[in-house]
Amino acid sequence: MTQLFAAVAVVAALSQPVPLQVQVPATATHYGSDYNGRPLGCGGTYWGTDPSIAAVGPSRYSDWPCGTPLLVEGPAGSAVVTRQDACPGCGANTIDLSEAASTLVCGRPVTCQVSISEWEP
Repeated sequence: MTQLFAAVAVVAALSQPVPLQVQVPATATHYGSDYNGRPLGCGGTYWGTDPSIAAVGPSRYSDWPCGTPLLVEGPAGSAVVTRQDACPGCGANTIDLSEAASTLVCGRPVTCQVSISEWEP
């Protein structure tokens, strides 16, 4: 029976997504509630309560195309977000998060220092 539990634990661990090795130091910003209901650049609608929404700047569009899952780790915790929008005013090391994602990563919707890595499901 112990072997069965160990085998189940190994299978569960292998099926969990893992971050890729490259971590990018960055600044996380957040949208703002006035964006609620607006269209996202990659399709869909922005809602601040959706913790999966992220946007990146022009220099990262080809690195992280629409639909790329990203692990964002900050002082309050981490979140797996999906690049769903463009942030024309964001620099190479800036990621714009929904209010919900910012709260998970920064502790509340504020600007904070984070690390970003691609997330492989």
